[in-house]
Amino acid sequence: MSWLGTDYSHIGTRDEQQDALVVLSNETKDQVFAVLADGAGGHSGGRLASEAIVAVATKRWETAAGEIPDPETFLLDFFAHAQARITATGKKAGIEPRATVVAVYANGKRAVWGHSGDSRLYLFRKGQLVKRTKDHSVVQILVDQGKVREEEMGTHPDQGRLLQSLGGSDYQVPDIGSANIQGDEVIVLCSDGFWEHLPKEAIAQLSVPGKLKPPKLIKKLAHAAVSRAGQKADNTSALAIYNIAANRPAFFMGGIHWAAVALFCLLAGMVTYLVMYLIKPDSSPGNQPPDAPVQNVASQVVSGGPKTSPADQAPIPNESEDIREAGENPLPKALDPTTGKPKVRIIPNIIQPAPDAPTAIVEPASPVEEVPVEPTPPPTSPTDQPTTPENTGEVPPMSPDSPPADEEKGIIRKGFEKLNPIKRDK
Repeated sequence: MSWLGTDYSHIGTRDEQQDALVVLSNETKDQVFAVLADGAGGHSGGRLASEAIVAVATKRWETAAGEIPDPETFLLDFFAHAQARITATGKKAGIEPRATVVAVYANGKRAVWGHSGDSRLYLFRKGQLVKRTKDHSVVQILVDQGKVREEEMGTHPDQGRLLQSLGGSDYQVPDIGSANIQGDEVIVLCSDGFWEHLPKEAIAQLSVPGKLKPPKLIKKLAHAAVSRAGQKADNTSALAIYNIAANRPAFFMGGIHWAAVALFCLLAGMVTYLVMYLIKPDSSPGNQPPDAPVQNVASQVVSGGPKTSPADQAPIPNESEDIREAGENPLPKALDPTTGKPKVRIIPNIIQPAPDAPTAIVEPASPVEEVPVEPTPPPTSPTDQPTTPENTGEVPPMSPDSPPADEEKGIIRKGFEKLNPIKRDK
């Protein structure tokens, strides 16, 4: 069993993002630690407070190195260190930063959480809400007294009057809760900017497989909350953690387990390789068919290798055939101005025989009239030798009639007043 997390933050209509969150995991020990902090916008340094909480969370997780025998003690130690960090940061700057916080530690057997303020944890099982943290706020007291319905909490005038948070000189120990893990839980942490404008049924969508996968769904819900808040939209943040063994097939891969997909791809690759290996022809000389043309005839002649008969040689296409193969109309051969004879086209990689060597007659593909080749008489002197492609080795310049040559995060709250209770202006 292992864990997978997704998160999203929106700044809303505020000038500063004072939300901070982090999801930390240890797959080898099947552990996850997630933290979400919401800086108090009405107090100087709300962003400093939330960032200090996340920094301490990361440091404590790395120090534990997966050895967390008592999760409750681990969380209480984390909250105490975060309080000390916020206080020290505020003292240096001459301010009193504050932030709400919610954190959860989970393994394959238990989930343990703690919170201070109105940042919340929701625990869903098979799409049903099992647990929700109680806010440390005036409105939560009114709900507990039956004077306000839960659905009215987000829009109540006293929403934002907090009784507890991290930071300041009046530290109060966060509440701790826990639940057993059955393998099909989804845990959601969120700031008040997220839950104030979304009913719990909407948040529960994060625990039920649907058309949208968690990363897209959590973003869609955050945008919906911001849209409903209008011009007073607070920073809005949320994260969700999933038990991979129980939920990843349904939530992240459309019902197909990732291991099955990997196995299928491996087998398909092996079958493809095997088929290609079996049908690949053997090109070794001993396995050539009897009627296969002999390759590199010219190199055999020069090196003194076995000569082949004209019938064994592949026919050399003439110029007009070459042009037709290139998709052009055949053109008449240009005459050499010196000799008055048609220019001879030099075919690359074909070695011309010496003048005194016997001329091999190549049988064409179709019967044509044979024309005897008259040998060129040797010049009496170098100056008398005509300048032709045959004896210079140079390719003549192209004429207009010649064929072409070969082309080579965010919750901002307005501030806490002095606790008992604290008024956080929205």
